[in-house]
Amino acid sequence: MQLIRTRDRRFPCTLADLRAEFPSDSFPREPSEAMLAKRGYAIVHPTTRPDGDVVEEAAAPELVSGRWQQAWTARDFSDEERAQMAEQARANFEAALIAERERRLAAGFDYDFGDTRGTHRIGTAEADMHAWSRDVTPYAQALAGTGDDTTRIAIVTDTGPAAVTGREWLEVLKAAAAVRQPIYHRYFELLAGDPAIDVSADENWP
Repeated sequence: MQLIRTRDRRFPCTLADLRAEFPSDSFPREPSEAMLAKRGYAIVHPTTRPDGDVVEEAAAPELVSGRWQQAWTARDFSDEERAQMAEQARANFEAALIAERERRLAAGFDYDFGDTRGTHRIGTAEADMHAWSRDVTPYAQALAGTGDDTTRIAIVTDTGPAAVTGREWLEVLKAAAAVRQPIYHRYFELLAGDPAIDVSADENWP
């Protein structure tokens, strides 16, 4: 319950303010209008928020037909405010889009070696990608480039340990690109599109 002290239009006031001013009086949880009026207070009745881009509660209530009512002011956003909001909305969209792109890129993929090794889940988190480029891929390129199809590289997938030749690892990289490149392509399409879309919705991604 919001109150106004009518004799000096102090607002907002509460029942705590009323009790502090009249410590010897006993007040119910919801004192009547008449009880408040005898002590120079009145209830401020809520009103419907008006239409408008920016709605602000006025500092002082208005006395309408003998009742104090909550007052509001409404205005349209300025051009500067609209520009700032658009800029912030765009920044939020781009940040959300990048986060969703990275989440999907890090999801990994299944790769079937086509033999007793079976299908392995290939991790594509940032740490996995770093290990690929630092440890596995250069060695695989060296082996494949020298025609060495015998030496095997020990790797650990999300499924477990495995061993691959240089050429086999390059095939894994090709499979990874087939999964990851469409995500990048779609990211650039979404980046140039409607920022109001749900960037996490599966239907918006390959």
